[in-house]
Amino acid sequence: MTATDFVELIKNIEAIDAENIPPSGASIVGPEDQKAFIPETLLDVLMKAAEYIAVGESVAVIPNSTKLSTQQAADILAISRPTFIKILESGAIPFETVGRHRRVVLNDLLTYKELAEKKRELALDELAKDTADNLDIEFTVHTIKRFRIGD
Repeated sequence: MTATDFVELIKNIEAIDAENIPPSGASIVGPEDQKAFIPETLLDVLMKAAEYIAVGESVAVIPNSTKLSTQQAADILAISRPTFIKILESGAIPFETVGRHRRVVLNDLLTYKELAEKKRELALDELAKDTADNLDIEFTVHTIKRFRIGD
C-alpha cells in the first residue's frame, strides 16, 4: 500500500459518519498524524491484509456486488471454466447474460462456495463415521502387529 493509497483510505474512513460507529479502541494514524477510529470489522480486514502483504501476497478489496466473468469465478473456486459453466447451467448460482457473456455477482459466488464447503464437510464427517462404524479393531490390531518391524 503506497502512502497515497493510505491517505485515500483515511479520507474514506473519515467520510463515514463517526457517530454511527462506536469506537472499538482501534484507530489508524495517517502520515500527517490524522487519526480515525475504525470499526472492529475493518480492523480485522486490515490485520488480515497486513498478514498477506507481509508474505508477499497481493490483496484486493472488492465490493460484494462486483460482477465477475466465468473465468474469474472459476478461478475463485479453483475449478475449470467448463466445470463452472456446468454449475451455472444447473441453476446452482444465479447469473446474467451480457451480450454473449455470463456474469456472476461475487456475493452469489461466495454464498455458493460457503454452501459447497459445508456440504463437503458434512460428507467427510459422514464418511469418517461410516468408516469408524465399520472398522474391525481386532483385524486392524492383528494386521499392525504382523507388519511391525522386528516381528
